[in-house]
Amino acid sequence: MSQQMKYIFLSVIRSIIKFFCFFAIFNIVNILFLTFTEKFNEENRSGWSVAILIFSALSVAWVFYHYNRRAKIHFIESLEITRKKNSPLRALLSLDFLTDTSVCFVLSFVSAFLFGYSDMETLFFGNINLSPIVRKFLIGAFIGFIFFFIEWFTVYDIRKKWQKNKDISSKYEIIIIAAYLCAITVMYTVGFYLAMSYLPGLPAYIFLLKELLPYIIIILAVSMVLIYFNRIRKRKNFISKLKKLACESNFTVSNIQKPYLSVFKRTNGISFTITANQKSYDCKLISGKRKNIPIIFTNQGFLLFRRIIRLGKSELFSIYSKYDYQFESDAKKCLIITYIPTNCYFKDFSGQMRKIDTGEKIGEYTVFSAGGFLNALERDCLDR
Repeated sequence: MSQQMKYIFLSVIRSIIKFFCFFAIFNIVNILFLTFTEKFNEENRSGWSVAILIFSALSVAWVFYHYNRRAKIHFIESLEITRKKNSPLRALLSLDFLTDTSVCFVLSFVSAFLFGYSDMETLFFGNINLSPIVRKFLIGAFIGFIFFFIEWFTVYDIRKKWQKNKDISSKYEIIIIAAYLCAITVMYTVGFYLAMSYLPGLPAYIFLLKELLPYIIIILAVSMVLIYFNRIRKRKNFISKLKKLACESNFTVSNIQKPYLSVFKRTNGISFTITANQKSYDCKLISGKRKNIPIIFTNQGFLLFRRIIRLGKSELFSIYSKYDYQFESDAKKCLIITYIPTNCYFKDFSGQMRKIDTGEKIGEYTVFSAGGFLNALERDCLDR
């Protein structure tokens, strides 16, 4: 058997298992939901089945593809061969998408004819005079098209993440997937029940929210101050030490633009210019998020903050936020991290990452910690 045929065969097996996991979760959550909400005796309870189906399909498709080592290795190898970037069209024409969607389409019809989706038949057709075969065919087509769009979005979105992070995930993907599926089964069972229970009382909650709004704002404001306290304190300490050093050494420091705004959000341009020993340096202030959120620099003019979502000690997935650090200048360009995380990395064009330290160069820029910049400025070695 050729490598491609083996890949397709294993993908088909995985897709079949994935569909039956979806079907099992959907039925467990749906049956429990309808059982627990019998007391509401509402005619539109069957409409919730569609929401349960979509959420179940999204979650199962995501976890099965995100933790697919074989698919990730295949995709990364294809990138190195073709040099083509990920795109919605490429995801649509990919072997992963075509295999998953084909299997899910077939099994959607099979499940509709063999087991049925009575709640959705009632919702969509009601008392319309259609033969049972036509009803089941239309329901199967509906579920198949849901999987079509879900698989398309999943393959494209996860491949974008794979392009940024080419590290191969843990070998224990089966355990992670199983734990995730158990978790969403419980979460959706409880979550949809609560939604059904409390949505009818939404107007009362809105009225109560208006009454409590001033207190909520105060609590949120205090929470934000506590969250950002260390970042603001580090920035304030750096600015105070910078001005003190400039005064003692007869350096010239321009006005610092938006000195604290960049702690909260991205700011454009230079933060300040300092002239020392007849040389000028244009500097941009950057703040880390938290100690455990690494900063990943690239030589393409942006950096990434990586938030790692874990289940116990296992990494489930990462969320990346992008920050453009580039600016125009004819002087030496410095990036100063005033609140520095435990780890900072540089990621090259090939996707390889290495740790960096203060004073390292990234293209036209030199990256400093707050203390590293002040020490280098005092010793007149910013140019080294």
